[in-house]
Amino acid sequence: MTISTLVVITSANANVYVANTLGVIAGVTVGDIFFNENILYTQNIRVIKVYPAIGPAGNVLVLDANVSTFVSNYANTQHQTTSSGLWGATGIEAYFIKSSHSYSTEIDPRLPKHSTITSDLAMDADQITVENIGLFPDPGFIFACATATSDITISSNLLVALSSLSGVELGQNVTTANIGRGTSVRVSKIYRANSSILLSNVDTLMNNVTVSSGETVYFDPTTRVGGIRIGQEVIWYDHAWTANSALTSLTRNVGNTQTTTTTILAGNLVTALGTRILNLTL
Repeated sequence: MTISTLVVITSANANVYVANTLGVIAGVTVGDIFFNENILYTQNIRVIKVYPAIGPAGNVLVLDANVSTFVSNYANTQHQTTSSGLWGATGIEAYFIKSSHSYSTEIDPRLPKHSTITSDLAMDADQITVENIGLFPDPGFIFACATATSDITISSNLLVALSSLSGVELGQNVTTANIGRGTSVRVSKIYRANSSILLSNVDTLMNNVTVSSGETVYFDPTTRVGGIRIGQEVIWYDHAWTANSALTSLTRNVGNTQTTTTTILAGNLVTALGTRILNLTL
């Protein structure tokens, strides 16, 4: 379901539009589509800032593009109000919706949160500074450990029973008293029903390797990245730095999204997509 809000334009200055003072933009939120008889809905023009009742001029909307309109024109904004649990969905439609900056967290707090970039982003930049770093999770590292619950010889049986699977993820490196940290032994399957893991790459070990009941099994971090979206481009980052509000170690054009060929200017909308674990070859 969508809700439309009618706006009366009283100023047509670049991409800043002033609505009347009668409260008609009370329902407008960041990420809404802005359209009228001259601006097609399919142009995907978005609201990036809302300033209610700024002085005698009334309510101010800022759009993400300059468009042609006229004083006294009517315009509409529209936003999504219902969904089917997007965070839990894994289909391509859900991925597209979650990756889009067209849905406002004021409508559904489960949906991505929005900020703006505070400095220009060049094509070769390896850092993005944002207005609110608190919205962008730091991928950090995953560490976990558990106790083996039975003796096992790795050469004959790859299944290891553990006291807990908390924090254990696919692709993590496995380290025990007899499996060194530098090996490529990894978690290839997780069986939660019987609290066990299946190991891969055990053929790289030199001799029969034993994991004894009661000993601790350690798991090195899997690779995690944070995701953001600016316009039509999805970008990964490795660290979120609170000290300077920066996202660093960028991977551009993720999933063949569209990379702009020009510098992205400060003030553009950026969407926090959360973190994800990269798929590893096991």
